[in-house]
Amino acid sequence: GDTTVHESISVIPSVGLMRRAPLVLAVVLAGGCSLSNVPDLSSGRGAVDSGAEASATSDAGPGIVADGGGAGYRAAVTGAGPIAYYRFEEASGTVAHDERGAFDATYGTGVTLGGDGFVDGSRAARIGTTGPGITGPQAGLDFAARAPFSFEAWVSPHAFPNGHGMVFFKGDGSGPGFQEIGAYVTAPDKLVFERYVDGQELTVSASLPVDRFTHVVCTYDGSTLRLFRDGALVGSLADGRSQPAKGPPITFGFDPAGAGQSFFDGSLDELEQSLLHALAG
Repeated sequence: GDTTVHESISVIPSVGLMRRAPLVLAVVLAGGCSLSNVPDLSSGRGAVDSGAEASATSDAGPGIVADGGGAGYRAAVTGAGPIAYYRFEEASGTVAHDERGAFDATYGTGVTLGGDGFVDGSRAARIGTTGPGITGPQAGLDFAARAPFSFEAWVSPHAFPNGHGMVFFKGDGSGPGFQEIGAYVTAPDKLVFERYVDGQELTVSASLPVDRFTHVVCTYDGSTLRLFRDGALVGSLADGRSQPAKGPPITFGFDPAGAGQSFFDGSLDELEQSLLHALAG
């Protein structure tokens, strides 16, 4: 396909990576870039080709790059221009450092650091069901109106709740005034990417394996929701609605206002967020 690089600025640039670990999340918030080399995740944490190279592509699908979680991978992701990029490599402390230096997040009491990441030798954040997950900044990652964005991460759910286990959440209001963008896991095996405008929800979904890292990218280009799993498009839905601004902070692994805080029981790794600027047609 075409190899057009798209400038990005929002929830995850399509160049993020995910690790294997129960609910380990590495988040990259970025724009229309995507990785095309998807690692074989058919067993365990996933066999990742250490020689894989990043390739920025069109919105046909996000790509995946991995070099054992080292400098090459980090360079590929940061080079794609994400708004925020969380590697969750911290072994201790309360700060989830944004590799871009602008949007550091805070680890809650429900997070265990130092878990196995999506490749050997890397770490991930293990999120449980006993306390808050990861809280990001209040401003800068809203994507209101019809702002295009992408959210990318390696996701390994340990269990699928009957309700919502939030992977990421940015919402405000209630009832007919509820506005939100987010993704959650739910029984029996689904990942759901959703966008609420004035209390009305539109979603796309796909199945995920348990206790194994899957590379997930959720994108919105101003008119269409798209969900990618391990580099392949698995769902899309038209959505041209304009969404009001959302005040509360973005969160990862839980919804502070949800029933039982809607904990994501699993691991997250290499999480990116990006703002998608004009995608090529």
